[in-house]
Amino acid sequence: MSEVKSAKKKRKTNNKVLGNTFERKMAKSFSLWWAGDEISISRVSGSGARKHIAMYGGDLQPSSAKAEPFPFCIECKKQQRWSLNNLLLGLPGEPLFGFLGQCIEAARQAENNIPLLVCAANRQPPLVFFDTMTIHSYVPDFLKRFRAVFRFRIAHNQLPEGIRTKYHLTHLDQTLVPLQAFLTAFSRQDFQTEFVRRKRLQYPRRASKRS
Repeated sequence: MSEVKSAKKKRKTNNKVLGNTFERKMAKSFSLWWAGDEISISRVSGSGARKHIAMYGGDLQPSSAKAEPFPFCIECKKQQRWSLNNLLLGLPGEPLFGFLGQCIEAARQAENNIPLLVCAANRQPPLVFFDTMTIHSYVPDFLKRFRAVFRFRIAHNQLPEGIRTKYHLTHLDQTLVPLQAFLTAFSRQDFQTEFVRRKRLQYPRRASKRS
């Protein structure tokens, strides 16, 4: 029994280390893309840091003014057990449902309200899931920028009940591309001006104070 517990604890520790390493790698990639350096976006170290900078949701956040405003709420997941096929089949135990729900809910509650889910497994390049209509509202011609994309829609009644209730999801309308293709197709200019405009409309008093 003790050996089983020890093995589980070791596996949990290894998964945590793997996840932290992946988050740091993704922070560097997004920082280079958004701010032109490797340090302006960093991983959130834990719940304390999340509370300290409550305006930002997700696993990554700006760590310098150079990266602000930062519109993306990014959840990073690296593990072996997720399956796109199981998601499309609507299997209730598929982790991707929880990953997507967590990412969408975090974006709803944060100022960086464009949800991105970045997933990878061992020996597999990272993939990014994004809400199709949200990205379309910023970049209407985004589909023309990719050689190939995979878009899927899961209706309300096809979502597992627990996920649907927990994250208040009405449906999923997602586009999936390799992360490198996403970072190549888009630039900071595609999002920043419109994101700032929307925030000014949402918080007019805050905008008037800054001006």
